[in-house]
Amino acid sequence: MINNLKYVVIHVLFLSVIFYSCLPTYINSMRLYERNSGKTINVILEKSKYNRGTIYTSQHEADQGGEIFDGEYYIHGRNFKPDARTEMFMNEAKSIAEEYGFGKNAAARPAGTGIITGSQGTVIEIILYNVQGELKSGDGIGRDNDGNYYRVYLSEEQI
Repeated sequence: MINNLKYVVIHVLFLSVIFYSCLPTYINSMRLYERNSGKTINVILEKSKYNRGTIYTSQHEADQGGEIFDGEYYIHGRNFKPDARTEMFMNEAKSIAEEYGFGKNAAARPAGTGIITGSQGTVIEIILYNVQGELKSGDGIGRDNDGNYYRVYLSEEQI
């Protein structure tokens, strides 16, 4: 009887491992589209704590060459009151934010902030206005240290 139970348990575990390995893997990605040059930056978001995490260039993107990015983000939620630096960015980015319905007088309010720094000196500040369920989707705007603006999108992707 005990040998039969061991046999069943071993088979159930074996089948569970096979089933689990066949399930799709999902990642949370962020794409930043530079408005003037059309340059696209692809990075991965990794959740490390409740509303915060890290942003980094995937190994695949790093292998393609170009600038490698690293940073972090924080999702503040709907009741977020922007700090002075975020308010300054919102005011400077007023025209681009208004183009996308994120202007100062719009109903949309910042839901999160982030920053990424690149290996070639690029620093991009990000404001996320719309973030849905565990970073599955969202959008916002960004600005780099050269004054270029970016349209930012979050998505969950199957790999």
